[in-house]
Amino acid sequence: MDNEPITIAVESDMTVGQAVTIYGTAADSSVVDHAGKILGLARDDAAEGEEVEIHTDGPFEMEGFEPGAVLWVGQNGEITDIIPTRGFQQRAGIALSDTIVLIKFGEPLVLA
Repeated sequence: MDNEPITIAVESDMTVGQAVTIYGTAADSSVVDHAGKILGLARDDAAEGEEVEIHTDGPFEMEGFEPGAVLWVGQNGEITDIIPTRGFQQRAGIALSDTIVLIKFGEPLVLA
């Protein structure tokens, strides 16, 4: 991909860095219907009904992770270093430093 953002109207309030689905909702690893339907991360905050740019891949400013940490889609749009244990698992990327993550979504694995 070429790192060009896409724009989508959101169905609920979003904060910068939340994972967003094709439905305009916060991605949630406990909702199996979201598996494989994640567009990327919100580049800015947006209120319900507003449009937000989505960062689909590449470097993204995000704090709170140890360099080298593998990142996953969590609940309520959260990107986390904790592997989900229900719903589905989908890799979101890797922490390059304590302030930069490399977003590269993997294929989802639906859990039994």
